[in-house]
Amino acid sequence: MYFTAECLNQYSTSITLFVFMRLGYVLGANYDGNQSMDGFYRLDKDSVDVVFYGSSHVYSGVNVAALWDDYGIAGYDMAGTMQTLWNSYYN
Repeated sequence: MYFTAECLNQYSTSITLFVFMRLGYVLGANYDGNQSMDGFYRLDKDSVDVVFYGSSHVYSGVNVAALWDDYGIAGYDMAGTMQTLWNSYYN
């Protein structure tokens, strides 16, 4: 079976779209907002001075490394990049 360039172009666009959709599903499938909470509870007791909790605005707007470097305050970013519905409900 031989494919023409036009036929391959049409199928390659569909295949590329499908691959990216599946890749996004696979990479995001295990995220439910609990990863930052799990990490927080694994920390040593009294090792954090302040906890930043919230949505992607907190996640991208707070730099806990700079907080430590500039002021010596140990912070923990308990925010998520993809806030789920149950996280929004309990905020």
